[in-house]
Amino acid sequence: STAVMGRYPGNRSAVELYGMTLFVNSAALFAFYLYSTRRRKLVDPNITDGQVREGAIRILFMPITALLGMFVAVWAPVAGAVIYLTAAVTYMLPEGFDVPFEP
Repeated sequence: STAVMGRYPGNRSAVELYGMTLFVNSAALFAFYLYSTRRRKLVDPNITDGQVREGAIRILFMPITALLGMFVAVWAPVAGAVIYLTAAVTYMLPEGFDVPFEP
């Protein structure tokens, strides 16, 4: 879907396809995150509820943004693509729980 949107950047169908792919993948990531943090068996048992909530909010940002981008792309495909790009850039910004791993 990335190649299709790259080849046809102003095409509504290409931008919608990219948004659908982004939504499905990010929603799956959110489901995996919820599963892995439930009962703290697959993560550090000392992780706090606040850290779990902060991570969930950060991950949930992408599927919500993908839906928004798909909605906007119906009328303005380029604006939808810009929304996807903006969301991707926000993931590159460090957050409070991005700390170096210390064994």
